[in-house]
Amino acid sequence: MKFVYEECVDYTSFTAIPENDKERHGLRAQGPYAPISLKDDTLIVKYVSKNTLHPDIVAAICITAFYPFIHSSATMPFPVSKRFADGLQMDILPQHGKVDGVYRATEPITIDNININLEPYTGGSNTVIAYGGGMDSTAIACLFPDYDLIHSTDIDNKDTTVREFVEDNLENKIHIIESNCKYLATPTGFTTFTNIYITPLIMCADLDVKNIMCGAIMGATCLSNGTKYFPQFDPTRRNRWERFYNHIGLCMFSPTSGCSELITSKIICKHNLQHKVIYCDCNNGKPCNKCTKCLRKQLELAYHGVDIKFDSFEKHFITNFLKKRPLYFGHIFIETINNLIKRYSIPKCEFDENSEVTADDEVNEWYYGKDGSKQEQEEIREKILNIFLYLGDAISDVRHIETSLFNNIYAKSFQYFPDDIKDHIIERLSSVATIMSPDEEQYLEKWDITLKPVSVVENTTAIKQVETESQCSSANESTFGLIVVSDDEESISHSEVEVDLESEVDLESEVDLESEVDLESEVDLESEVDLESEVKSEVKTEVEAEVEIESEVDLESEVDLEVEIEVEAEVEAEVEAEVEAEVEAEVEAEVEAEVEAEVEAEMEAEVEAEMEAEVEAEVEAEVETEVETEVETEVETEVETEVETESKLQNEQIDLMTELRYLREENARIKINSNTIRNYLLQIFQLIECDTDAIASVLNSSM
Repeated sequence: MKFVYEECVDYTSFTAIPENDKERHGLRAQGPYAPISLKDDTLIVKYVSKNTLHPDIVAAICITAFYPFIHSSATMPFPVSKRFADGLQMDILPQHGKVDGVYRATEPITIDNININLEPYTGGSNTVIAYGGGMDSTAIACLFPDYDLIHSTDIDNKDTTVREFVEDNLENKIHIIESNCKYLATPTGFTTFTNIYITPLIMCADLDVKNIMCGAIMGATCLSNGTKYFPQFDPTRRNRWERFYNHIGLCMFSPTSGCSELITSKIICKHNLQHKVIYCDCNNGKPCNKCTKCLRKQLELAYHGVDIKFDSFEKHFITNFLKKRPLYFGHIFIETINNLIKRYSIPKCEFDENSEVTADDEVNEWYYGKDGSKQEQEEIREKILNIFLYLGDAISDVRHIETSLFNNIYAKSFQYFPDDIKDHIIERLSSVATIMSPDEEQYLEKWDITLKPVSVVENTTAIKQVETESQCSSANESTFGLIVVSDDEESISHSEVEVDLESEVDLESEVDLESEVDLESEVDLESEVDLESEVKSEVKTEVEAEVEIESEVDLESEVDLEVEIEVEAEVEAEVEAEVEAEVEAEVEAEVEAEVEAEVEAEMEAEVEAEMEAEVEAEVEAEVETEVETEVETEVETEVETEVETESKLQNEQIDLMTELRYLREENARIKINSNTIRNYLLQIFQLIECDTDAIASVLNSSM
């Protein structure tokens, strides 16, 4: 594939020239790696760099936009450095394809025009943010207000939502650049997930760019959308696109790659943007309050104390989504739903309107609002609790999984931060969340809910037990509970403590052995053999007795465990059978309704088609009759006109013949008269004795 670069008055174009049919087809370089075809061979970016772009940067834009369609080799608009060409070999960013259904590196991309004398791009000194406009990139903008935002939008897009949001709520300067990168392929959409970097790349020279931040979070970088840990922070396993950009002289990274959405949403709330931030893909950024993304984002905001009712979500649609396994972004749904169920389940306290302060004023304010006299506040909260309970039921098989660690930062992500601003980034992140402990990091690195639920492990982070004292009308009792709240309230969820029986057995064996050795050292050397035998025999007997007891205990525990497992299995089987029956009944009802609707629709369509056919036939008949009548009328009119014309011509011909005969008669008469006159004149001239011969000659010549 060859590329052509052109700068116009108000835009820059990058044109791909396929050299064969294969280079018009490829796989979209982002999951699920679907097949796409080249629709428009010219990338248009409505920006012209004031300073000359380095050939490697121009080539990087071509690769970023048209990567799926480049096979084997490419000729760039300008010769590139050898370092750039090396970045497209198998160890960094080769071409990819599906092998046995898996998206894998398949072949290197060879650059045909290399200038070995060209100095590679060395980068500038500034940092910019590739700003998508959503919650995560907005959180980064809040943390780093001094960095410019570069936002890509469609050509001729009149929507000003992003610009107005930034100008009204953020301190950052924003550059909005139009391009057609979403429309190069069919089906439409980004050709690679790195299309967001096209506009920062074209502004590299003018903004003196060295570092480009993006808003990727932990769920996307190292958790496979919350389902399984991936060692993204092992340099040999790092994302190939980030390795490519870093290889050619730029540092592409995300400061929140070690942070979950619990942290980015917390940043949004700290900056009071919870009701202004853009995050929905279905409603131009504004929440539609129906889709699963709105559900997740609003659960995160509610987790941090935002008052949201959740009453516009369709129960059947949401529960079906939450029941899919592995659960998409399961770590977020588990943590937020569990937390909100516990929070809204705090025991209600009587509110005394006559007293200024109740025994638990904070709890009453939570339940009844700041105006505790309004009974409807309690009703609203109970409705919301019921919503959280059905959400909890949908994830009941995974609710036990420990997820509080996702409020903390995975420090291994720091290694990809650029050295010149690394300390600054860590300082800003640490101002909103704490760093994971080594045990939490180890737990994270074993995360896998793709096949079976993650077993509960002990969370070494301190657990704070919140004592809630309620004044209930039935009795004055103190109620104690564990409440999971956000980091701001310095409380973390608890987890069960596992007892390692094998470790206890080993410890007892070690103690017995040490006792035995100490005893042997005190025995007289002369009777050492006999005493040693006796001691060993006694110790052996004690150990065997203890082992038998432990074995019996273990056996009883195993039996109890097996019974519990069998009971749980039977209960689960019954519940699953009931759920399946209900689901099947619902599905059958839905199918029947759909079939009836389809039959009615087909019947209506057939009736409409028959009526349309009859109407069309009548219309066609009427049209044909009108056309025939018009044609006949026109023909008759034309015939009559032609007959009249022929009649006129015949009459004119007769008149002409008559006039011709008259002229001929007149001509003959004139000739007779002239001869008569001649003779008279000759007689006259004879009478007067003139020269008649001369006169006759003159008269003959004049006639």
